[in-house]
Amino acid sequence: MPLFILGFFMAILRSIGGAGIQSSGAAMGLWNGEQWAGITKGVKQWSGYILAAAMAGVGLSTSFKNMRGLGIKPFYVGLVAATMVGVTAMVMVFLLGGFVIV
Repeated sequence: MPLFILGFFMAILRSIGGAGIQSSGAAMGLWNGEQWAGITKGVKQWSGYILAAAMAGVGLSTSFKNMRGLGIKPFYVGLVAATMVGVTAMVMVFLLGGFVIV
């Protein structure tokens, strides 16, 4: 099983727990708001460490010699893709941001 599936599963659990706090005052029927906040704070802290370790692993295994051999085309493709994602996200924030209740 790919590890990113675990991330999606954890996001679903986080959403369900938050919805439970909103509706019944108990996350998944087990934890009150204060306990749930402590759990999510701990998970958030550890996720930062895990993400940093993953990014370091990717960076340390990068071979600039191999990247130079690929040429400039992949860089341009990545740049265009990242720009499109950023522009799309910004447009969606402006269009749908007013519907978000904080």
